[in-house]
Amino acid sequence: MGICGYNAKMGDGIRLLFEGMYEAIFDKSEAEGISVVDVLRRELIEIPGINVALRSGDKTALKMFYGLNVMALAHFSTVLTNTERDKKRSFMSEVEGFIRCLEEVEDFSAALPRAKSQTDEAIGERATEIAEWISRRYCFEKV
Repeated sequence: MGICGYNAKMGDGIRLLFEGMYEAIFDKSEAEGISVVDVLRRELIEIPGINVALRSGDKTALKMFYGLNVMALAHFSTVLTNTERDKKRSFMSEVEGFIRCLEEVEDFSAALPRAKSQTDEAIGERATEIAEWISRRYCFEKV
């Protein structure tokens, strides 16, 4: 996979991360007397502005924060366009789709032969093959 490989513990961690996000969003909605949808809409306005500041930093924590915000932005946008009334179910359903995607990419990657040599070029060619498969598999299909 494009990270370091994939295993079930990573999936569990992603699931736990997004469950925590949902709880935080729900808590904000309760505390402010607004809907979960309204909190998500506000996040979609705030995140891009925050990311501008994060991208200008070179500290590892800021880069990780930026990456997390990119994940949240994509996720929240999808949840808001989903017509399912149960927002928590919708929220977590999208997470399960993401985890399945990671699992499938890992399976595809594991089935490919390793690069014949460990040169940058050979590794890059293998990565391109994985990227092309991802594009064919997911760009025109809902994950």
